[in-house]
Amino acid sequence: MDDLTGRVALVTGGASGIGLAVARGFLAAGLKVAIAGRRRGRLNEAAASLRAAPGGEVLAVPADVAERDQVDALVQAVVDRFGALDVLVNNAGIGLFGNVAESDPADWQRVLAVNTTGPYLCARAAWPHLAARGGGHVIHIASLSGKEGFAGASAYCASKFGLMGLSEVLRAEGEAAGIKVTAICPGYVDTPMVAGVGVPAEVMIRPEDVAATCLYLLRLSPYASVPEVVIRRAGAG
Repeated sequence: MDDLTGRVALVTGGASGIGLAVARGFLAAGLKVAIAGRRRGRLNEAAASLRAAPGGEVLAVPADVAERDQVDALVQAVVDRFGALDVLVNNAGIGLFGNVAESDPADWQRVLAVNTTGPYLCARAAWPHLAARGGGHVIHIASLSGKEGFAGASAYCASKFGLMGLSEVLRAEGEAAGIKVTAICPGYVDTPMVAGVGVPAEVMIRPEDVAATCLYLLRLSPYASVPEVVIRRAGAG
């Protein structure tokens, strides 16, 4: 499984942070990569930076993963361009924080729509294409917040706990089709989302660490399945 050349991956939230690092790592390994994001300008900038480096083909598709029609069109665009889909990385996510008593229900709904419903819609649309390849891999970029609750993060934690449940269900449903499903649960990763949390950027997990984990998963034999990977910040306990 070491040779990933020619395999096709879709990375949501691929314009920056973890998603961009994953896309870059995939291209360097020989995959064809589609990135998706809501902000067209930033998405195009990311695609241009990816195309400037040696590697495979890149497709950029603007899409809001919380919208079913946009997700269906996104997956179809990938298949139309590359002829197949082997890997889905559900990375798109947002964080809106605050104590429950002072929170806005609209923020709650938006966070769950992107962080939980989005991966569901993407997996749903990608599933028949993954199955048609005799099995593929769905990788959810979850969080330690999907395993441990934190004050002030009700919507975010609930969305990631939900994503962990979805991942378990998809893993069970994918066994017959040979589709692997893995949830990666990192602690603080050096991305714009965690700016201001009080942890120096220089001691945070790197986006490239998550990208390397994704590549490790893809290079396993068909007989090895990894349901979950936890990445903790060194020295954080």
